Order: sequence, then C-alpha cells, then structure tokens
Amino acid sequence: MLGDILNNYVIGSMFFGSKLNNIVGNILDAYVIISIFFGWKFISRMQRNFVIFTTISDYIIFKFMAATAIGWLVTPFYIIGFIIKMVSRKKNKKGKIYVIK
Repeated sequence: MLGDILNNYVIGSMFFGSKLNNIVGNILDAYVIISIFFGWKFISRMQRNFVIFTTISDYIIFKFMAATAIGWLVTPFYIIGFIIKMVSRKKNKKGKIYVIK
C-alpha cells in the first residue's frame, strides 16, 4: 500500500530502526484506510441533492477515488473533533453536568 511505499522510501531514509519503521508504516496504512471512510462520509453528506452519473459502476469508482483524495484532507478534522467530544464528555461526567442535545 501507500504506507509501505512511504515507509520504505521516504521515512526509511530518516529512521534507521526497523521497529520504528514498522510502526510508522502501520500508522500510515491505518491513516489511508481511515481516510477513505471519512472521505466517503464527507462526500455523501454533500451529495444528497444532486446526481451526476448515469451508471452505478461509474458512480462507485469515482466516489471511491474522490473519497480517497478528500479523505486525506478531512480526516485530521474528524479525529480532532472526536477527541474534543471525548474530552468534553469526561468533563461532563466528572462535574455531573449533563448536556442535552
């Protein structure tokens, strides 16, 4: 995968320990996979009002490619938002202040 390519050629020249290279490569692989799902979610949210494609196979192929590209951009924001929600829930549990949403 892309994480292996980056691990072997880019990051491998920066770090010399093989365990560290494996960890960084695994993190990059996980990021690529997670970003596809977040990109798909982001596109689906924006795409509710219009249809572009005539065949379902063209739709799926284009959406998968776009989800990969857009996922790389939006994944950090989803992760930061998730961390903020987790921290705010812990604060609410400690202070016993419950937010009704």
